Amino acid sequence: MGSAPQSEGVLTVKRLGFTLAELVVVIAVIAILASLLLMGLASAKAKVHAIQCVSNVRQISLSWSMGVEDDSGRLGFYGPTPEAPNGEGFQGTAMQDWMANHWGKPNEGWLCPSAPAAPPTDQSLPEFQLGTIKSAWEVTGPARYWWFLAHDGPAQHRVGGYAKNDWLGCWWGPPWEPPHAANVIWYEGPGPISRAFRTSYDVLRASETPVFAEAVYIWGIFPRATDAPATDLQTAQQAGGYVEGMSLLNIPRHGSRPYRVPRNHPSDEILPGAINVSFFDGHAEAVRLERLWQLSWHRDYKPPAKRPGLP
Repeated sequence: MGSAPQSEGVLTVKRLGFTLAELVVVIAVIAILASLLLMGLASAKAKVHAIQCVSNVRQISLSWSMGVEDDSGRLGFYGPTPEAPNGEGFQGTAMQDWMANHWGKPNEGWLCPSAPAAPPTDQSLPEFQLGTIKSAWEVTGPARYWWFLAHDGPAQHRVGGYAKNDWLGCWWGPPWEPPHAANVIWYEGPGPISRAFRTSYDVLRASETPVFAEAVYIWGIFPRATDAPATDLQTAQQAGGYVEGMSLLNIPRHGSRPYRVPRNHPSDEILPGAINVSFFDGHAEAVRLERLWQLSWHRDYKPPAKRPGLP
């Protein structure tokens, strides 16, 4: 039997590489997969940061509440009281001691992983630095009004990403709300002290009353139902660089937020993102910025039907 005839005149060429079109397609596919992987890693990292942050704020709140309960639930506040008619009701309380010994201690969980300490940007206030959505507030030296930080000597370095709801104790009063004088017993008047929680027994809606929350300010905050939202959501400042009350919390560090956080967010648009908040009953959770106005901030707080600015 003869072998099968072979074709003559046919040249077989073995390809050794990709065509340009194939190479472009491969590169495009790799780029897409890499971007998806990076997005997934960024999302996973953000979730890990949020989990660590909510754990931080919960532990700080629990530490604070243990100090208060060991003092029979006294919260203390600035201004004369029946117990201290010639002094400050805040002095000598467990809350003063707690703040002096724990407030902003760098090694006690005061930093959200999404907002680490940063070098000062405002050299006119070298001892004090406001926080931002990506950086912590910071006190780097003594100042006459950091009195509780100098409780046991010179003021120490303090840094953090959280602030206290100062209606819990109200160690100071908003200067825009009279009366504001050392010889006035505030808790009997129409001023801010009448709204403050003087003891833990005054807190009736414990699961809705914030204790600590992410904020750009070192001191406590006095949120009010009438406070306008921040316009600069990177620094929590309102138009003109003004900051007050609820706006100090308007930093969407967590939750669903735009890739580029706006610095001029219209007040009539829904606020994006969320912050972590601890509550008086001991739990902590992420709270959407829009929901902040619905929490129970002080004794007389009445949530608005819609927050200021919304049409």
